[in-house]
Amino acid sequence: RSVAEVPYGFDANRSARGLRVGYEPKRWRGRGSTVGDREVLVRLRAAGVVLVPVVFPVYPSELLAPGLLVEAAAALQSLTLSGEDDLLTRQDDDAWPNGLRAAHLLPAVEVLQASRLRFRAMVAMRDLFDSSRVDVLISPFGSPTAGLDTMLAVTNGTGHPALALRQGFCRNGT
Repeated sequence: RSVAEVPYGFDANRSARGLRVGYEPKRWRGRGSTVGDREVLVRLRAAGVVLVPVVFPVYPSELLAPGLLVEAAAALQSLTLSGEDDLLTRQDDDAWPNGLRAAHLLPAVEVLQASRLRFRAMVAMRDLFDSSRVDVLISPFGSPTAGLDTMLAVTNGTGHPALALRQGFCRNGT
C-alpha cells in the first residue's frame, strides 16, 4: 500500500505553459509571505502556468517527524553504532547526528502512530492531486504559517516531490 514502482519521465526542455500548479491562496497573503513570494506567482502566470487554488492537507510536522527520523536512523544505523556520526560536521541539538541517535530511543507505539498518520497523509495527498488534477504543488518558504513546516513534513512523509528554490535574500543575508 505504501510503495509503487512508477516510471519517472522529465523533459527539461518542456515549456511550463499549461502546467497545472496547485497553490493555497491564503499561504501567499499576509504574515509569513513576502513580496518575493508573491512575485513567484506573477512570474508563473507570465510563463503560462495555470495556477489552481487548492487546500493543502495539514498535518503537524512534529507528528510526522518520528517516521522520517526512524527510517533515516535505520538506514544509517551502522554510522551511529560505530560512532562515525561524530565525524559529521554539524553536531548541535537540531543536527541529523543527534536526531539519528535519539531515534534509537523512540517508543514503538509512537513510531506506529506516526506510520498511521503518514498513511492518512499519503491518501489525502493522492486525493488532492486526483481531485484538483494538478501536476505539482507550490508553497512559499516563509514562516510556518506560510507552509514550510506542514508542506515539507507532508512531502517528506508521503514521498511526493518537493523542490525548494531560493527566490531572493532576506535582510539578514540568509
